[in-house]
Amino acid sequence: MNKTNYKSYHKIIVFSLVLIILFGLIIGQKESSEEKYDFFGTWRIEKVALTSEMYTGTTLDGVREEDLYDSEDYLGYELEYSSKIFRLGDAKYKNPNYVITNITIKSFDDGGRFRLPDIYTFIAEEGIKINHEEKYTSETPLIYFKIEFEEEISYKKYNFIPVGTQCVLLNHDIMLIGLWGKVLIAYRVK
Repeated sequence: MNKTNYKSYHKIIVFSLVLIILFGLIIGQKESSEEKYDFFGTWRIEKVALTSEMYTGTTLDGVREEDLYDSEDYLGYELEYSSKIFRLGDAKYKNPNYVITNITIKSFDDGGRFRLPDIYTFIAEEGIKINHEEKYTSETPLIYFKIEFEEEISYKKYNFIPVGTQCVLLNHDIMLIGLWGKVLIAYRVK
């Protein structure tokens, strides 16, 4: 290989490497710029945490008989939240839109109208540290999120997703699923 061809070959190699590095940086920035919320990850539904006073578990609680479901049927299921998908068990839904607000412990408890245990008793009995703090008040803010989808969705026989689309994060590792009726507790899968 003569000296001129070697210099041209060397320039092409250097230029190609620079392009590869730039492409990698651009892709890395795009991935890191995606929103990442505290609740992103995989969660396992463990048990019923709270039950509303007026919840009877009958068709009186649903719009139509076929609309009623028992959230307790979903114990043991995994939930997965990410910027690209929401998963309930084996069912995956693309492009979830997360609507996030704060809710106080008091407003959550008042809205759910829970029979004993109420939210305060439940937190104490379970030894849950709200936002990983030793103390909290009724006005301590919690992250509340719900999931919306642009397209129509369904889950098995329902024209909606029965659990996992309205949640309250108690801390990084524990969240409540649902706002009324039977509210479930889920723990982050490590």
